[in-house]
Amino acid sequence: MPGNNTVELTVTDDSGLSDATTISFHVCGSFSGLDSCALAKGDLIFVRNSKLVTFFGDTFYSHVGTYSGNGNVIDSTFPAGVSERPFEEFIGDTETWAVGRVAGIDTSQFLASIRNRLGAPYGTENLLEYGAETDIRDREDLGIYCSQLPWLAGQEQSVDLDGGTNPKYEFVTPTEVIDASAVHVVQQSGSRHPRATFIRAESPVDLLIIDSEGRRSGWDPVTGIALQEIPGAIYVGPTGLLGPENFSVLASDEVYTVIANGNGTGPFTIRVTDSDLGSSQHVSVSETAYPGSNHVYMITNADGGPSFQSSIQVVLGLTEIIHALPDSAFRQAWHRNLFLNRLSFIENQILLERWSGAEIRLQSLRNLVDGCDNAGGAPDSNDWVVDCGAQTALRNGIDAALGQIPN
Repeated sequence: MPGNNTVELTVTDDSGLSDATTISFHVCGSFSGLDSCALAKGDLIFVRNSKLVTFFGDTFYSHVGTYSGNGNVIDSTFPAGVSERPFEEFIGDTETWAVGRVAGIDTSQFLASIRNRLGAPYGTENLLEYGAETDIRDREDLGIYCSQLPWLAGQEQSVDLDGGTNPKYEFVTPTEVIDASAVHVVQQSGSRHPRATFIRAESPVDLLIIDSEGRRSGWDPVTGIALQEIPGAIYVGPTGLLGPENFSVLASDEVYTVIANGNGTGPFTIRVTDSDLGSSQHVSVSETAYPGSNHVYMITNADGGPSFQSSIQVVLGLTEIIHALPDSAFRQAWHRNLFLNRLSFIENQILLERWSGAEIRLQSLRNLVDGCDNAGGAPDSNDWVVDCGAQTALRNGIDAALGQIPN
């Protein structure tokens, strides 16, 4: 019964010998799909209800509270700080949530530890004052943020509630709490949480991300405006609260082309975090930028986590395929060397950022391996490669390289 989960019962004494007594009690039920009747004291409730927190924390879940019983949750928010409030107020209308139960603790002691911190101020300013790379998880004098609260209570029983899945920041995020080995998920929204991909560029570059349909999100250096065309993708930039960084968040498993446009001279790093329930994986790439430079990558998300491929890497992959093919895969034996020579030229064009020349020659190569893709399903007279399986592998690689050429 959302909106009203507390019942007040007033008992009166008709004899007049005692005053009327009002008793309030909690009625459990389903709120945003979460069964509050199945909650136990000490359960951790994780919600995804703040895009801002997910940007700056590389965290799938943006908030966490502790169920304290009788329909209440203790959490830390701004500006209230650590407080206790009704469960239905905490859960709100969020559609993405999970409930974790902590193993190996004394629940009464765990809750008592959290209750002892009621009234403590919220701790956002500690991140801004000390920086995200300073370990201040045990600095209660700086205030307490939401996921720090159960972490502190766990520390008092030698139970580490920091899953350690974020290599960049020295604060504990809600996702790192649910990733901790002591936390076991007992309820969650849906059968599986959608994958969230966080892409961060550390200066001096601006990011532009393109999906498989050509929609863009990020900074367009041509028009000088921020684009928000990809559904489910959010771009914040070019400067974030925690430093000169750009942020994008995607919620999909597809392949993305990422263009890092140089806005200054110096080294840059692009970090990708693939966050899912119980799993956060990270990859990064570092290069040197200069004003006007373009660095193009393809980011692929799979069950094994995210992976980077640059245009050069794709071309090198095509070269490896050509080297591995038997002579019988080519119409003429010398077509192998012709193919390798053209790939070498394309590689040089990419290194010189001559994108138009690279695109024209990639498309020309594709026309030499497309016969099996036609209605007849057999090589045509101008194909250099006559093995249909090899043609498919080469076409896929060429299409991947073409997809990374900036417009």
